[in-house]
Amino acid sequence: GGELQGEYGFSDKVSGIFTTGYSSFFGKDYDTGFGTVKLDATGYIPILAGVRVYPSANFFIGAQAGYGLLTGGGDSEGAFNYQPQIGYNAPKFQLALNYNGLSKDGETISHIGLTGIFKFGGGQ
Repeated sequence: GGELQGEYGFSDKVSGIFTTGYSSFFGKDYDTGFGTVKLDATGYIPILAGVRVYPSANFFIGAQAGYGLLTGGGDSEGAFNYQPQIGYNAPKFQLALNYNGLSKDGETISHIGLTGIFKFGGGQ
């Protein structure tokens, strides 16, 4: 998948972030012992806003929340989306390890991701 992220520095230590994009999770066949179950491919579109704190110039922690849209099989379904993250900050790129959860009606689906972010323009 791919994402577009904007970041606005409120100070040297705190910034606001906004993320959107599209990722696709491939479908897979599972053998249950009683037969095979096929799971369809699913698309994911996040619309997230949040805050990052930079305790040092090369390290950040952050959290985002918003709306996530799952697509696939001609249907789409939205849910509350949240994403805490920690990461490494370099002059031209960032690496972020995150947990991404979508929750609706007491159920949650989630994944863990490692994101490479290339910086364009000014900023931290």
